[in-house]
Amino acid sequence: FLGIDPSPAATIEPEVQNGYAIAPHPVGKFLVGTPWVRNLARQVLAQKWRGQLKGLVLKKAPKPAMDEQAKALLREIYRNEFEQLPQVLGRDLPWQAS
Repeated sequence: FLGIDPSPAATIEPEVQNGYAIAPHPVGKFLVGTPWVRNLARQVLAQKWRGQLKGLVLKKAPKPAMDEQAKALLREIYRNEFEQLPQVLGRDLPWQAS
């Protein structure tokens, strides 16, 4: 509808910008999971060093599945929005809310 050539989009490779990671070691869990430690690191360490420290402490991991009870609750809360969204957009959705 904007009259933009869509062909360049076919060559773009999406890359993960904020992947899921865990701290497998108890010390890493403490460093990452304690707000005052994170705040101190932001104030004391340069961004470059924080990134490198994160790389040592955090390990990439598959994202865990959403809790089924939470998923059901969210579906119930947003049921009306799920039903109204195709009409608001004027098109079918490429995904299902099931």
